[in-house]
Amino acid sequence: LDYHTTTESPAETSLNPKLALRYTLSPSVSLRASVGAGYRAPSAIEQFVSAIQEGYRVIPNPSLRGEHAVSGEVGVKAALWHGARVDAALFQSSYRDLIGPGVVPDSAFLFQFRNIERARIRGLDASLNTPLIPRLLTADLTYMYLDAIDLDTHSWLPYRSRNNATVTLDALGGLAGVDVRYRSRIANVLVYPLDPRGDITTVDLRANYRIDGAVVQGKVSNLFNRVYPDVQERVPGQPRTVTLALLSRF
Repeated sequence: LDYHTTTESPAETSLNPKLALRYTLSPSVSLRASVGAGYRAPSAIEQFVSAIQEGYRVIPNPSLRGEHAVSGEVGVKAALWHGARVDAALFQSSYRDLIGPGVVPDSAFLFQFRNIERARIRGLDASLNTPLIPRLLTADLTYMYLDAIDLDTHSWLPYRSRNNATVTLDALGGLAGVDVRYRSRIANVLVYPLDPRGDITTVDLRANYRIDGAVVQGKVSNLFNRVYPDVQERVPGQPRTVTLALLSRF
């Protein structure tokens, strides 16, 4: 049971039951299914933000309502050959009053967080973990497919990529690794819709070294210094960054 109120908006109460089932089909395969309702209250910054960013003014929306969702999922988890494991699920969430950034009606340069009356997000989430060379090299592959639609305008929800994937290679039990991240072109944005946008692929390198109970961690993010716009248009994503950390337990 969720309850939310502020000094400038009416109280909201939401009852959100949930049910989940899991069935073991065999020692190596299990099935799962779940359905439930959910509620998310608007955060203080979503409801009361007042700022200027990149020349655009973002104004408060005290009447912003919380978002309600009914979600369901069916999935399978299985152990395959030679230590490989797979986990996959189909999911769908139907939203009422989904909270998201939007243009203030009858204005061109005013923005605020607004409610989308009806929206739907569904897709596939899958992962595969498999040893390539026993005790030396393992691979993790994750993939998410999204279908995110505003049901009133039949337009794609902004700032969401249809395809997202990550390939991770871990060597020597995690002492070294590489991460390759892919995000397909964002189909819909709110500002600068004519700017060129494309797929984004970045590569990170990781290495750990143990010294007398401590671990030295080194990482190079965006190894090839790929220049790309982040979720906010014309705001560049992280450039090539080198970090070095020392971890110890006291």
